[in-house]
Amino acid sequence: MDEPKNGKPALKLISDKGKKSQKSQGGREGPGALIMALGGMPILKAVKLMTNDLKDKDLASKLFYQLGQAYSHGRDVPKDLAEARKWYLMAADLGDALSRYSLGVLWAYGQGGPKDAREAEKWLRLAAEQGLPEAQFALAVTLDDGRGTAEAVKWLRLAAEKGLAVARSNLGFIYANGQGSVPQDDFEAVKWLRLAAEDDVPEASYMLGRMLLLGRGGRQDRVEALKRFKFAAERDIVHAQFELALILRDTMEARRDPAGALKWLRKAAEAGLVEARRELGLMLLRGEGGPADPAAAVKWLRLAADAGDGAARSHLGFLYKIGRGVPQDLDEALKLFRLADEGGEVMGLFNIGLMHHQGVGVPQDDRKAVECFRRAAERGHRDSMINLAYLLERGLGAPQDLEEAQRWRSEAEKVGASSVSTDFLSGKDPFKGASGSRKH
Repeated sequence: MDEPKNGKPALKLISDKGKKSQKSQGGREGPGALIMALGGMPILKAVKLMTNDLKDKDLASKLFYQLGQAYSHGRDVPKDLAEARKWYLMAADLGDALSRYSLGVLWAYGQGGPKDAREAEKWLRLAAEQGLPEAQFALAVTLDDGRGTAEAVKWLRLAAEKGLAVARSNLGFIYANGQGSVPQDDFEAVKWLRLAAEDDVPEASYMLGRMLLLGRGGRQDRVEALKRFKFAAERDIVHAQFELALILRDTMEARRDPAGALKWLRKAAEAGLVEARRELGLMLLRGEGGPADPAAAVKWLRLAADAGDGAARSHLGFLYKIGRGVPQDLDEALKLFRLADEGGEVMGLFNIGLMHHQGVGVPQDDRKAVECFRRAAERGHRDSMINLAYLLERGLGAPQDLEEAQRWRSEAEKVGASSVSTDFLSGKDPFKGASGSRKH
């Protein structure tokens, strides 16, 4: 049967695309098996040669299944899913597991007739109880609907234990995330994801890479993580492309490859991944992996910002503030900083504080600057801690408080390196040399 193009994940089961073939139940290896058994003659001719009174139920069920396959795929006959349903039903009534599975899928997606979840479940359950792993997985998806129910996981595990790669992959994801009746179990997750990844399931390879990168379910292994991400990225798993790019860009090892990072970020960005669009914009802005291109950087940051990415809004606001890649527009900068703040992005709040302190785009107001920096500092933003300490030491925007100022400086030292892409400059005066002039 053709894979439905939308709907539940069960559609992936109609053809398991792992490298190791999944042999069908009942000794049949594919739709052409019966035709071969009949000397390779066309299936309709073979039917005509057989009697109308088929007493051998096993032979009849195989024949009816092959007719369903022929009409389902348009082999030797015009494609006709309604006709396929008829033949699958005849075989299913004779107990054929593959026909019951195929019929259940047609009912599930409303192909060749009405859509009916109960009929779909009935036929999938019958096939699953006969031990067909594809049906067990399809039934699990039908029962689960994203809730991780106990019965769904039971059928999923049965399919996985029979070697169905996509079932192993899904079971690994469930253990990795903890879902419904299944508690998170990193060791079980890695076990099932590795089995699926070894069967060349790209989604499993990506998730296994994530587990290895974070050291979940075992020791951290960046080398194998890189290998797993690369395999999945080359098969168009967008999140794997993004993760691979970050490793190639940010690693301090010999594997650092900014040009490769730029390539994979571009692929993920063009596929629509918002965070990839943001990071691609930042690499183009900094000239990493190729020449700096502020105009292109603005394009990608704008796409990410319009999709609601708070960090992209803050970075884009900064470019409008200094007029890089776009004409300077302080109103647009402030608007973007506020949108970033409203979305929970602490850099937006930090930059609003800077504008109030500098009197750039808004009236100079250290009281509002202190308020912004304090709120951002309480959320762990290092640059805001330092700026707040600076203002408190000098009694700007708030009564002088050396004790609180020292506390914030100590907190800043614990946090570590400063944020990326702000106009914060280290030194005795964190505002000295910052873009825009302070108006007194």
